[in-house]
Parts: sequence; C-alpha cells; structure tokens
Amino acid sequence: MIKSADRLALAFKVSINMVMPVLLHMNSVDVKRKKNERKFWNRISRIYDSWIKKAFEDQYAEFRLKFSSSVQSTDTVLELGTGTGDIALHIAPHCKEVVGIDLAPEMIAIANGKRSAWNLENISFQVGDAYNLPFDEFSFDKVICCNVLQTMKDPLRAITEGRKVLKDGGEFISITYCFGDSSFWELLKLIKWVILYGKPRYWINFTRNDLIANFKRADFEILEDEDIWKTPVVLFLRCKKRG
Repeated sequence: MIKSADRLALAFKVSINMVMPVLLHMNSVDVKRKKNERKFWNRISRIYDSWIKKAFEDQYAEFRLKFSSSVQSTDTVLELGTGTGDIALHIAPHCKEVVGIDLAPEMIAIANGKRSAWNLENISFQVGDAYNLPFDEFSFDKVICCNVLQTMKDPLRAITEGRKVLKDGGEFISITYCFGDSSFWELLKLIKWVILYGKPRYWINFTRNDLIANFKRADFEILEDEDIWKTPVVLFLRCKKRG
C-alpha cells in the first residue's frame, strides 16, 4: 500500500510536472513580448522628443497641465511607460516624489540625462516592466500613464499591476489616444506616422468605452472621464482604487 506521505509526494510531483511547462511557456512569451516592445522604442528613442514637438506639442502642452493639476504636493507618483521622462519631469515640482519606469533602456538613458539637466531631486527613472512592477504593494498615491495603454499587448494586465502598487483609495490617471472613436481622416494621419517612423509591435484602436471597461474590470471607480482632445479623440481618465 502507498502511505499517505508517499501519496502526497506523488501528487506534488505530478502537480509540478503539470505546472512547470505552463510557467516556462508564460515566461517565454513574456521574454518575446519585452524584446518586441524594446526593439521599436529603443530605435526611435533619439528622435522621440523631436517627433512629439513637431507633431503633438499642442496636445502635450494640454497633457502636462492636466497631469500637473491632478497631483498633490504630498503625492508619491509612479509613471508607467515614462519614455524620455517628459510628463514625469513636468509634474515633479507639484508632488513629493516621482518614479518613472519604461521597458526601453535607451528611453530611460535620455530621461536620466534630462533629470540631471533639470536638477530635480525628487524624481528617478529606471528600466522596468509595467506588467511586473518592482515595487511593494501600497507604495504609491498615484499611478499615471500618458500615450501608453494603446501601445500595449495587454493593457488590462498593466492596469491591474498598477492597482497593486496603489494605496487604498489611490488613483490611476491615464491619458490615452482613442482612435476607435476618431474619424477616418485621423486614422489616415496615423498611417502617415507609421510610414515615417514605423509601427509599435502592439497597437489597439481603443474606443473610450473599451478603455473605461478595462479600468472597471480591474476594480476601479471612474471619478472623471473627459475627452481632452477631439481630433483625434484623447481620453483623460481619473480612477480610484476600491479598497
């Protein structure tokens, strides 16, 4: 007869043999996803700021104001997909501390160069994955992202991960292009930028309802939703972590 301890050991061994291939596959998929994302963003890192300034400066001026007015002087803020650090640098004077993460090392190198030039002591940048945040739970008062969610393979995963590191009652604030609600002519403009600069490996033509639904699935309360730009549609969302 097989003893109870032996049965438990056998069951454990069978479980491990079943689970390990799944975990290894998931890790392989994640490695491939990160490689795909880094390739594009590293490639355009040197021209990213000039591209934004040339084509989207009026929009980004509005984005900076919106984020700056949404944080408090006592807030510790995490920015997902910080890129070259533009938004993080502009909100730093308005809050206690800002941490910006991005998957692309070359983007972070530029952000760190700007940080030195701006001489700000309450901001830091690091390479990091929005799907696997290297921070403890309940670490931040606000999580923000700008022009990021539509470029992700799985934005809900990033939203859920952001929720984990927010304090109870903390806010996730996003500004996202919603080309699913934009006109045909705006889609043509988007194609022009793809021809000039290439296409991110992942892209979602969100509608505003799609995006709001993602935050609700992650158990956020929608405090504010506003189309802060019309052509194309850009949605500002301020969402509260239920806790």
